[in-house]
Amino acid sequence: MFKNIDKLKILDCTIRDGGYLNNWFFDDKFVTNLVNSLSKSNIDIIEIGWRGTEKYFSKVKYGKWRFSSEDDIKMAFGGDISINRPQISI
Repeated sequence: MFKNIDKLKILDCTIRDGGYLNNWFFDDKFVTNLVNSLSKSNIDIIEIGWRGTEKYFSKVKYGKWRFSSEDDIKMAFGGDISINRPQISI
């Protein structure tokens, strides 16, 4: 029935899609705790927000996870974006 079950990947989109509810105003501690929990749970891929630009999205109206800078992503992963962590998707 499931020929390639060993190739299934689990993706978490809490920050990316959850941002539609709060305009991507997630607390840094929440995002860091989520990433740590997902890493321990062996999630394969984390969608960590969007890559919007100020040309189209106001930083007053939208939180930083609507923009997902490299520094913010590194912060969320504790500076350790390594092979032992889930793949990052934006």
